[in-house]
Amino acid sequence: MVHSTRQIRSEISKEGRLTLSLATAPVPDPGPDEVNIMRKPEQAKLLRSQGAQHVVDSSAPTFMADLVVALSETDATLAFDAIGGGPLA
Repeated sequence: MVHSTRQIRSEISKEGRLTLSLATAPVPDPGPDEVNIMRKPEQAKLLRSQGAQHVVDSSAPTFMADLVVALSETDATLAFDAIGGGPLA
């Protein structure tokens, strides 16, 4: 199965910044879209400022609706949890 979208859930740590840099690196075929799930609004804001297109904040009251929209827009078929824990674990 070829996955068209990655869902990455991570904090703004070295790992979070690395996955974003890999996902946004300029290449001839940029590959799948990425959905980033962050735990805090300031982390989501930082990722957006660094070029992430699909970012949702798990602490927001609209989290589930925002996540459904992001997953629908990207046709996500694969998830990768870089950190673990939290209500989605």
